[in-house]
Order: sequence, then C-alpha cells, then structure tokens
Amino acid sequence: MKKTLLISSITALMIGCGGGGSGETTSTTEKNIISQNIDTKKVETKRSIKTTTIDTQAPARDVAMSKDALFVAEGGNGVEIIKIGYSDTISSELIGKIKVKDAKNVSLSDDEKRLFVEKQNGKITIVDIRDLSKPKIVGEKPKLKLDIDVKNSDNTYKYVPKGKGGLEVWSIANPASPTKEATMKSSNCFDIVLIDDDKKALIATGAVGIKLLKLDNPKAPNPVSTYRITGSKVTGLSLSPSDDILFVATGDKGVMVFNLDILLHKMGD
Repeated sequence: MKKTLLISSITALMIGCGGGGSGETTSTTEKNIISQNIDTKKVETKRSIKTTTIDTQAPARDVAMSKDALFVAEGGNGVEIIKIGYSDTISSELIGKIKVKDAKNVSLSDDEKRLFVEKQNGKITIVDIRDLSKPKIVGEKPKLKLDIDVKNSDNTYKYVPKGKGGLEVWSIANPASPTKEATMKSSNCFDIVLIDDDKKALIATGAVGIKLLKLDNPKAPNPVSTYRITGSKVTGLSLSPSDDILFVATGDKGVMVFNLDILLHKMGD
C-alpha cells in the first residue's frame, strides 16, 4: 500500500514554483553513485525471514516504493534513488540522489510523478521524479509537517500514523466530512502498510520493531504479534508493487528487505 500525502494545497504549490527556492540541487551524474551494484543476494528459504539488506550511504530514516524505484530518506545525505530487481534474487542499483538536506520522511503522489520530502525542520521539498535520471526540485512548502495516511481499497477508512501519538483511524465514507473513529495509543506508529486485502496491517513502532495488527473490525486495530529488530529503530515501511516484499528503514545504514509471507509466518500468522 502506498503512502498518500495529505496537503490540500499541493496543486497550488506546483503552479509557479520553480528552482527549489532553497538553493538545493539534484545530481545523478556523480560517478560514485551511478551504476553501483549495491547488493544482490539470493532470496532465503523459510529458515530465515530476512531476504537481504540493501546497503545505503547513510542511516535510512524512511522508504517509499514506486513501481520503478525505491526512495530512501537518509538525513544529511538526502534521498537515494535505488532501482530494485525481482526474480530469483533481489537486486539493487543506485541510480540517483536527491540533494535535500536533513531528509526525514518521503512520500509519493498518487500518480507517482512527484516525491515529497519532509526535512527535520518540518519543511517539505517537492521533487519532480518523472525522469528518475534527472529528478528536479520544483518547490518547497515551509514548515508543514508531512502527514501521511493509508486508505483501504474501498476508500471507507484511512489509517494515520502519529508517531509517539499512536495510530488514528478515520472514517472517510463521506469524503466531505471525515470523522475520527479511534486512536490506538498502545504502540508508537511511525508508518503503516495494509496487507491481506486490508484485513491486516504492519506498523513501524520505533525501537519495538514491526507490529502486526488485525483489522477484522477496521475501526478497532487489534495488535497480535511483534517482530523485534534488536538495536534498531524501525521508522519506515513500504511494499513492493506486487505486495510480497517489505522494505524496512531501521535508522541504520541499509534497508532491510523481507519476504512478506515468511515474515508473517514467523510472526505466527
């Protein structure tokens, strides 16, 4: 499930926004980042749930997966653009880099033509990613926190991560008048992906790891199990286009990659 940006004025931002306004630039021609084969490892059997780890140049804070590439927010290192290959192996190739200072979170527009990068100071940089070889900063929204939600497939509910504030559940059956149905405060929630036809969810809980929720009642998420990643702080999750591979930002160098079926099996589901 792809993250969705909640900024009502985003269309207006795209009009008349040129350059980047912040003096930041993008670069895809640096020799040290082009055509690197970062990591290629064979997909593991059920003896191990970690498929592989994709090396990154700096600690990964957040991830967003499009149909074409993985975007990794890496703080002062900006955002890496990584091409992912799927077959009998998971392969990865660093194809570009977006120079945004203090990149904290990343989110894609619905049409995947733009990337939104939240910086540590709350400002949001807007990047045109229609050409991955030449990403272009086209605007910036000052001091507005990137708020992400994940909607179920029939657009009746959305789930909003609130970090240390937990997870909010909103009814959006009437788009003109959304209502908050519940807040789950039993766990931190920095990110969420819906799985199994929206009947379940995985959330990033920081130091606790990845938590599995059952959504038999969409308004009342039910935590059932946790997969702990020792020594890391899980802050970002994103699924492959086929929804069978999970990418995990842990605050360490590298993005952990899991076979979803095997991960769920290990979590007792």
